[in-house]
Amino acid sequence: ERTSELKNSLEQQTAISEILRVISASPTDVQPVLDAVAERAAHLCDSPFARVLLVDGDMLTPAAVFSREDIGRTLQSVLPTALKRSSINGRAVLDRETIHIADVVPLFDSEYPDARGNAVPAGIRAALAVPLLREDIAYGSIFIFRRQPGLFSPDQVALLQTFARQAAIAIDNVRLFNETKEALDQQTAISEILRVISSSPGDVRPMLNAVAERALNLCSAAESGIFLVEGDALRFAAGFGSMSTFREGDRIPLSRGLVIGRATIDRRTIHHPDIVDLLDTDYPDARAHQEKFGFRAILAVPLMREDRAIGGIVLWRTEARAFTEKQVALVKTFADQGAIAIENVRLFNATKEALEQQTAVAEILRVISSSPTDVQPVLDAIAQRAARLCDASDASMYLIEDNTLRHLASQGPAADPVTLVETLPIDHNSISGRAILERKTIEVDDMLAEGAEYPLSVEIAQRYGHRTVVVLPLFREGKPFGTILLRRKEVRPFSEREIALLQTPSPFSTRSSRAASGCSRAR
Repeated sequence: ERTSELKNSLEQQTAISEILRVISASPTDVQPVLDAVAERAAHLCDSPFARVLLVDGDMLTPAAVFSREDIGRTLQSVLPTALKRSSINGRAVLDRETIHIADVVPLFDSEYPDARGNAVPAGIRAALAVPLLREDIAYGSIFIFRRQPGLFSPDQVALLQTFARQAAIAIDNVRLFNETKEALDQQTAISEILRVISSSPGDVRPMLNAVAERALNLCSAAESGIFLVEGDALRFAAGFGSMSTFREGDRIPLSRGLVIGRATIDRRTIHHPDIVDLLDTDYPDARAHQEKFGFRAILAVPLMREDRAIGGIVLWRTEARAFTEKQVALVKTFADQGAIAIENVRLFNATKEALEQQTAVAEILRVISSSPTDVQPVLDAIAQRAARLCDASDASMYLIEDNTLRHLASQGPAADPVTLVETLPIDHNSISGRAILERKTIEVDDMLAEGAEYPLSVEIAQRYGHRTVVVLPLFREGKPFGTILLRRKEVRPFSEREIALLQTPSPFSTRSSRAASGCSRAR
């Protein structure tokens, strides 16, 4: 008997040492530890079957099982257990104490009705459940049983309690390790985004791409997207993931019927673990997207600048699984960074544009002062600066003479062919003539699509290969005296800022008036 006790003691100490070794070898993965605990518990406690269960909401879900019998019992075949005092493991976890029962069968109706589903098929009589406790937190339980009534020995109960403590320590260690790693990953991502922001002060796209990529990876999403407000729409500016939801430049309505639209309009974070049940009531505009892309969980965070939303970040998951509080907080941090970066880029570009405009004025004034008797260099300088500042393929200036517009100057990367258009009639057949007659700026996104509207201008566009055109009438003392015309070879509308630059009394309109006056006198 003494020899048997020594043998059992040695086996128990060996098992405890082996589990400690597994813990030290798996600092980031608790599964090997739970598997080892289940196996040693079954062998050393003479149980046909052992399982480790972990708390999952209001259930205890099997995390590791070991069977000494060839009965095909796997992790998937063990039913979850209700986290209630009416189940053996549920009571052990909730009461934070060991539950040891010599024969559970007489107690099914009175004490443990929720244990019947697993206990009866397995033939359980004696049962022992020990909670996995760490600093008064119960992570789950270890459960063993026998098919014959009778209590487990005190040594076996003590051994299972030791295994439970080891498992709880392993779970806590992995949790702390992962939290530390997660925090480090988040700080690294935030630092990387700040680095991208600092390295591209005039371009927001690298930052948007960095935010979308980091949010996707750190929040375990299937797809991420960043939308920016443009009028009454949201433009898809950046995204990453496997769902291929939108392409850059796609526009969707700025509507409360879309999650990202509502987050932007209401200026608040919106999070739904499963949007499907809300499509008919809350988000009817999202149904087509949901059916096409198959997302379930969704998180949308507005990009706030002062008290207005300039866009939003949205994350999608294909399964109905909520984002964690830490993930939501991280995306909010990304949104703050993104909004600040967008505003910084706007200010940087506004300052840069103002400087370029002032430089253009100075250059034109220099040309004027150096050419007091020759107006052509001044006109060339105005056209050249207009083409450069508005990113046009060419800029042309025309002066009214009788009932025609006479060509004065053309400058820009593709200016040579258009200098051949010496005169244009002042009528509705050309965009320039109509701008004079209607005294307003006219923009045409694609001249080749305007055959019936501007037949002469379309003929010129076909001949010289330009598509997007904007023309502004030039005024002196309230009367039009000419036009400035900008073209692009591709379909790419001029921005409001570029048109405003041409309309502002600065390098172009004021200087054009004086130069054209000089030109009229010279002729």
